[in-house]
Amino acid sequence: MRWKEGLLFLIAGCMLTVVVSCGDEEGYAPSYEMGLLDLHTDATGKMVTAMDDLDREWPVVVEGKTFKADTVYRCMAVFVRQENKLEIHQLGSVLTVMPFKWQDELVFHADPVKVQSSWKVNRYINFSLQIPRKQLTHVLGCVDGGIRTMDGGYKKAVVYLYHDAFGDEEAFDATTYMSLPMTYYADSLVAGRDSIAVQISVKDKGWVSYPFPF
Repeated sequence: MRWKEGLLFLIAGCMLTVVVSCGDEEGYAPSYEMGLLDLHTDATGKMVTAMDDLDREWPVVVEGKTFKADTVYRCMAVFVRQENKLEIHQLGSVLTVMPFKWQDELVFHADPVKVQSSWKVNRYINFSLQIPRKQLTHVLGCVDGGIRTMDGGYKKAVVYLYHDAFGDEEAFDATTYMSLPMTYYADSLVAGRDSIAVQISVKDKGWVSYPFPF
């Protein structure tokens, strides 16, 4: 099973990537929910299960779409609970960013963004970002800033948000969800002792540190 992800992500256009049509059956209106899900495909490319951020696994129904086989997609989903399964109606892409080691020949970019919210769950640190943009493609990623041993012996991992806007104008804010997988630090940090600090260049504030327990 592999992740649908990369070191750097391109932000261009609308967030929604899959729209599943709803039926016109009579009856009560369904109760729609929205949340972050890890969606798993089988060997045929069919989405078969979803895991939410409470680590609960559900069978899923996604009509009329196939995806890459044996892949995990991190998505913002609009869905309806149907007995013991989730019926997916919309899927939006989420930046699932493994930090990458910086190379000296690269030029670091930290064009400012806005942070709407941040929160940690068992498997991820999540951010809701607003990217000021107009029409150009932006590149985002997370840079591994190393692990520091602090007073008291605990460790703190540092991550920097990379953002290259390529000089794009600021006509509107595009909401983008970003998830940093905790599996990246599974062999380096100790749960309940160590921490992670995500450093982000925030519009009108400069560099802001967002600390989380590991």
